[in-house]
Amino acid sequence: MADTLTRPVRLDVAEKQRDPRAIQFEYRVANGMTDAIYLLDRPSVDVFGGGMVVKEDLVNILFAEPDIVRIVRGILPLPRDRNVARRAPTFLTKIEAGQTVVRSLRVPLPLTEERSYYAPDAKPSGITRVVTTVRFELGYTELRPGMVIGERTLDSRTEAVLEGRWAEPYQRVLTAVTPIAPTELMLHSEPFERTELIQ
Repeated sequence: MADTLTRPVRLDVAEKQRDPRAIQFEYRVANGMTDAIYLLDRPSVDVFGGGMVVKEDLVNILFAEPDIVRIVRGILPLPRDRNVARRAPTFLTKIEAGQTVVRSLRVPLPLTEERSYYAPDAKPSGITRVVTTVRFELGYTELRPGMVIGERTLDSRTEAVLEGRWAEPYQRVLTAVTPIAPTELMLHSEPFERTELIQ
């Protein structure tokens, strides 16, 4: 398994369309390794009355100096300033060796910071930054000792999920950068952790 890491996994991202309501991005992941990889790119949310659903366009949106908006998919650490009963599962996309997966992602406008475990601001902060660069960050892993790829049946379909215990890193992180037209980003009120993906 170790030599699989000598061959690259490539992430490319591009803005495909923009209108007054949203920016549409396309991201492409090419698996150049000799084994399958698993993207942590299918976030879930609880639904009223029980159960959960995969929310295809759910992302973490975080500001970074000087003019960067981070669009993050993967496992972020739990916030330190609040108690969280459990981490919502992030389901997986499997990419076989030598294969490529292409996904679309719709990010609403006006652009506003948000991340897992923080509710949207009841009253916007009023603090904005103009961003001109997107840094897309995506968690993935190859299958390693201690990992189990489990299954959960949701209302929509059966989803693959990462289970078990394994040595660090918890996930590997792909990063791609693309320019965008100057866009105003509303910052979340404090406290708000603009943290990195767990590794």
